[in-house]
Amino acid sequence: MTTKIYIKDFDTASLRKKLSKLDEYFRNQEITVEMVSPEGLFTIENNKLFRLKPVDKEIIECKFEGFTLLFDNSYFEKEFVFSHVPYDHINIDVVKFYYGEENLGKKSFLRFVVEGIYDNCLQVDTSKDKYFGFLPTNFYFLANESFDNVLVKKELNVFLSMLK
Repeated sequence: MTTKIYIKDFDTASLRKKLSKLDEYFRNQEITVEMVSPEGLFTIENNKLFRLKPVDKEIIECKFEGFTLLFDNSYFEKEFVFSHVPYDHINIDVVKFYYGEENLGKKSFLRFVVEGIYDNCLQVDTSKDKYFGFLPTNFYFLANESFDNVLVKKELNVFLSMLK
């Protein structure tokens, strides 16, 4: 099970200035379409529509390297929707940047994920600077192992030092 690790009381807007420092750890980018409607949350993956049903778990708080971390094992169950997109909805193209110490395909215990959207008012040319017009809305770490694992702590410390 993958655990999301959040930093309590960290200003997401200040993350924008630190993205270029993280670039050497950039591994890949993903764009997902998320829809919000009175009928619930939906996502489109591989041209298939899914309703997202939240499964909440208890959040655990822990101090580490001067930060208060929140460990969240909550997740969304995906239910394939055979019918249609709800008429009354808003869709958002959510961009996810993934960062890690190890290259893709190698064993990595932790990934840093920054989610956001591009400012539609700006003419975006991501070929030169993928962060131009990018507005972070959320960020977290994805841990594939227990926090007791020393390698998870080591990788987490690398990213936390850049966020200070």
